[in-house]
Amino acid sequence: MTIYETYRFIIDHIIERQGKREAENIASIILDDLYGITNVLSSDEFHHVDDLQEIVYRLLDDEPVQYITGMTNFYGYKFKVSPKVLIPRPETEELVHWVLSDFKGRRGLVDVIDIGSGSGCIPIILKKKKTEWRLHAVDKSVDALNVAQINAKYFSTDINFQEMNFLNAKSRKSLGCYNIIISNPPYISTDEFDQMSDNVLKYEPRMALVPIGSPDPLIFYRKLVSFSVKHLFPSGNIYVELNEYLADKIENIFQASGLFELVEVRKDLQGKKRMLKACKM
Repeated sequence: MTIYETYRFIIDHIIERQGKREAENIASIILDDLYGITNVLSSDEFHHVDDLQEIVYRLLDDEPVQYITGMTNFYGYKFKVSPKVLIPRPETEELVHWVLSDFKGRRGLVDVIDIGSGSGCIPIILKKKKTEWRLHAVDKSVDALNVAQINAKYFSTDINFQEMNFLNAKSRKSLGCYNIIISNPPYISTDEFDQMSDNVLKYEPRMALVPIGSPDPLIFYRKLVSFSVKHLFPSGNIYVELNEYLADKIENIFQASGLFELVEVRKDLQGKKRMLKACKM
């Protein structure tokens, strides 16, 4: 079987489920990320035919292609991922870009903390782009931190990772003060989570999407605001991703605190309210 025949084999088996464009994208990702093959039109022989049936079976079982290959693209870099971490979304790239745009041209030490770091993609990109910054990252999941540390080592980025349940007030007190707080927190209600697609329900870590132990999907935003009182420097910025359906309520949490002189909500490339920045007085 040639490489092109392999490419068509994957597409033909998943096209009904995924649609033509997505099936072609998945087939290209499989060949590139698993086997380093970028020319899918090649007539060269494919030497891993025995792998194909299992790959197709996993795709048909709704497993995200990123978990099959063990990697994903984020901000132009390939990151290791596993079912222990949420697959980074394009909206998170937009959030990172917002931070870097705001601090373009600014030099010197900036202390940053990422709350709920997952794969570590946010602090790693910030550190790569701003080598003089000091990056801290916390996550409740030891397994997620293990993945993040592998990524940090691969990209030669010095980041202080710490295991922590951010919702625990006593734990939060041990943290320092920062110029930037950034977070893509769990913000999905239990009812909303139950309506999500099978690839999310069956494979992605629930604790990265739903605030475990609280019926309030906005609990993290409330805690981030209270954390900012003592742990965000004056004139410091906090950047968070939003649940698009609760964006107005989240904005109100920041506005009503009286802590911030500016609260700005931005839409993503799909026109959805997905990001917020608040600047402390």
